[in-house]
Amino acid sequence: MTLMRRIRTALEAAGRELVGERTPRQTGPAGVSQHAVGHTANAIGGDVWATSANLPGYSAPAAGTYATYRRMRGNPTIAIARMAATAPIRAARIAVSPGIAPAPGMGSNTTHAQAVAFIDANIRPLWPAICRDAMLALDYGWKGFEKVYVHDAGRLVLHKLKPLAPELTRIQVDPATGGFAGLEQRGVSLPAGKCFVYSYDPEDDGLYGRSRHENVRAAWAAWTDLLAKEGQYATKVAGVTPIVTYPEGVGRDRHGAERPNFELAQAVLANLGLGHGVAMPNRLAGWAEDLVRGGIDVSQLAAWQIRFLEPSGQHGQDLVRQMQHKESLMLRGWLVPERAVAEGHAGTRADAEQHADLALSIAQETLDDLLRCVNRHVVDPLLALNFGEAARGSVRLTASPIADAGAGLARAMLLAAMGSPPNAETLLRTLDLDAMVEQQGLPGVKAKEREEA
Repeated sequence: MTLMRRIRTALEAAGRELVGERTPRQTGPAGVSQHAVGHTANAIGGDVWATSANLPGYSAPAAGTYATYRRMRGNPTIAIARMAATAPIRAARIAVSPGIAPAPGMGSNTTHAQAVAFIDANIRPLWPAICRDAMLALDYGWKGFEKVYVHDAGRLVLHKLKPLAPELTRIQVDPATGGFAGLEQRGVSLPAGKCFVYSYDPEDDGLYGRSRHENVRAAWAAWTDLLAKEGQYATKVAGVTPIVTYPEGVGRDRHGAERPNFELAQAVLANLGLGHGVAMPNRLAGWAEDLVRGGIDVSQLAAWQIRFLEPSGQHGQDLVRQMQHKESLMLRGWLVPERAVAEGHAGTRADAEQHADLALSIAQETLDDLLRCVNRHVVDPLLALNFGEAARGSVRLTASPIADAGAGLARAMLLAAMGSPPNAETLLRTLDLDAMVEQQGLPGVKAKEREEA
């Protein structure tokens, strides 16, 4: 089969998705999704919990649009949650390995080995960019890519996967089958064989997926309201309010002219507001003479008095505690247990380690889902284009486990050995200590060198 015929066959096969990939309610006329880009998340199955009716005292959360999601990424707690959620995935080591046994139509084992080497040379250099861009699906629910092919030494090579902005791109759906029919951006359509979509947390095979920001949109809006209130409170407690008590009637200004005491009091307040000093007559109220004879403090009986109202500033701690609670909700909504990244105020180190293990397990599930998508929509079509349809599934992109349970057990045993000499003697007799130290990446002395020493 010629290369061009393989290309046509593979592109046609890539466009034939299974019936039921999209439900009827998710498809619109002419194969265009009903859900216009930029609609609120509630319109596409978002979280009804994130409504103002459920959160009295707070302003209504912003609609779940791509613009809102970008604003939310600027929140410090969400920023560290995004990094904690995606860093283990992006740091995972990938490998290209044989998949299922090659079909009879693929050819010899030599051809199978060539396919493995071809995918390794083509996909491995692209993986960091693919993984980085695909992780944006956690923000927007999905991420679309255009496949850019080039000819190289008689093969059709994937030059790059061009990421497409979600707000400018629409998913095309076949109205007859509900299957994926391609992408459209600004009037330019890409057939299914020239693009692919990675969807995060889809419901009923909905290709638009669901953003993790939907889990935290209400908490983010409440945190933003609390931050504004904290600023208002800080402004309030930062200054003092002067109060001038004056007698009714008239008095004399510095020029000796009579003026109402109210106007004189206003002049005193103006000078205090500017930080200037003021001068006032030392005159007692008319009714105070008898009290002075009784021993009352004269300063408390002056006709003119100045006091300052100073807030205590203790209520700000309540705002801080509420904000910390919303930050915990944002971390949880991004599926990052708070003890894995935030400073703990209670609990033990073991609790923190359990939180970290849970975060890594969630990252592992996300990585596995991404690999399944890339294998089906990128690796398999690339194999079909270059080695024929029978080559689909013969090569797989895999990754080493993010959390190595064996390494964790070895680490715990090493810690136990260092804390107790009897434990160390038992480990030396029964386990390969050199291998355990090497697994942890620690420099050490080999057993033979220890004996010689």
